[in-house]
Amino acid sequence: MDFSTINPTNGKILKKYSYSSLDLLKKDLQLLHETFLKWRLVALSKRIEILSELEILLKAHQDEIEGLMALEMGKPLKEGRAEVDKCILLVNVFKAKAPAWLADEIIQADGIENKIIYQPLGVVLGIMPWNFPFWQVFRVAVPALLVGNTVAIKHAQSTAGCGELLEKIFSQLSFGHPLYKNLISDHENLGKLIQERIVEGVSLTGSTRAGKIVGGLAGAKLKHQVLELGGSDAFIVCEDANINKAAAGAVLGRFSNCGQSCIAAKRIFVHQKVFEPFCQELINLLEEKKLGDPQDETVQIGPLVNESALLQITAQFEDALKKGAKVLFQQEEIPKKGYFFGPAVLTHITEKMDIYQQEVFGPLAMIFTFDDEDQAISLANQSDYGLGGSIWSHDLDRAKQLAKNLECGAVFINSITKSDPLMPFGGIKDSGVGRELSRHGLLEFTNVKTINVYKD
Repeated sequence: MDFSTINPTNGKILKKYSYSSLDLLKKDLQLLHETFLKWRLVALSKRIEILSELEILLKAHQDEIEGLMALEMGKPLKEGRAEVDKCILLVNVFKAKAPAWLADEIIQADGIENKIIYQPLGVVLGIMPWNFPFWQVFRVAVPALLVGNTVAIKHAQSTAGCGELLEKIFSQLSFGHPLYKNLISDHENLGKLIQERIVEGVSLTGSTRAGKIVGGLAGAKLKHQVLELGGSDAFIVCEDANINKAAAGAVLGRFSNCGQSCIAAKRIFVHQKVFEPFCQELINLLEEKKLGDPQDETVQIGPLVNESALLQITAQFEDALKKGAKVLFQQEEIPKKGYFFGPAVLTHITEKMDIYQQEVFGPLAMIFTFDDEDQAISLANQSDYGLGGSIWSHDLDRAKQLAKNLECGAVFINSITKSDPLMPFGGIKDSGVGRELSRHGLLEFTNVKTINVYKD
């Protein structure tokens, strides 16, 4: 056996897995290519009809999905339920919008007819993370399949069972040929698959380090690619912000999914004049949070995904304390078994600390103060990351101007950073390239072809 899935709540092995051979992996890709040759000829209306079946399938497997995510990566059941609902929302949005988003475009140019059409590429290889095991896959697979591609997914080892269940769900679609395959591959063979001619596009959600490796391999073969990488999102609380709503947003944005989200509110910037009331409300809300077994419906914060994640955030926390950080809050009553880290908030953060530039993937928040909003933007932009950010202010015109100056892919005003099927999602700088979701994401794995007609 090459690896095992482990329950992060108690450290027990759930299931053992063996990697597939390179020959078997290539056969899966070849099968998807053969399906692609048929699927691309299916009318868009029929593809929409077939993929609409995913809503029924997700509802049928909902309890199984929620329970499996809780077991494999520690997601509380309520959050797992929300993830399934979001996948259903994505299916409904794309089936409603795809006809308009993929419609041919007539351009007034120098010919008697100039037209833009959108055609599928072939097999798209997705390399997916464990933190949102279904949502991350759906936002890659559904758009890619809708335009006529087929999809192979290499899921994270921590959530290999979710990968198997996803293939089971997609295999029940009524097309009659495999549109989706789950690949159990090691890193070496995965690198070889990326370079296979049969793979036309690559989508990765993962760390910046992984993105540079995968992007390099895909780029060497000139493949279409989307890289959704790490983040250290700024959460800016202006002097005129609604403090109660901002504090509630900070708790939701930083501590959901046990803080294991690329778009979590990892750096909280608070105007010095509202620092004290904001911090007090933040502490009040955190004290109400229950940490424990994610299969308990009353639990809001579960364990970290694995021991490595626990060791990393513990090292970051201790490094910060050694270099002068102050603990504003930390929940100390945590389960003795499993990979639990007490949710914490630090102040007095300096550039000497590891957490100043590193991504912190867990329930640990940093609070900074600022004197004016322009200073807050300047501080926020010092990060190498540029995924998302949020600004809390009563002055919407001022907030919108600040949003233009924040270096990231998406800014939310008086809301946490989140993904929406109708809006493009992705980052700049070390947070990646390309976009998922919306019409922009739908077209990432298409051939944007022009047909130009002139008189003979």
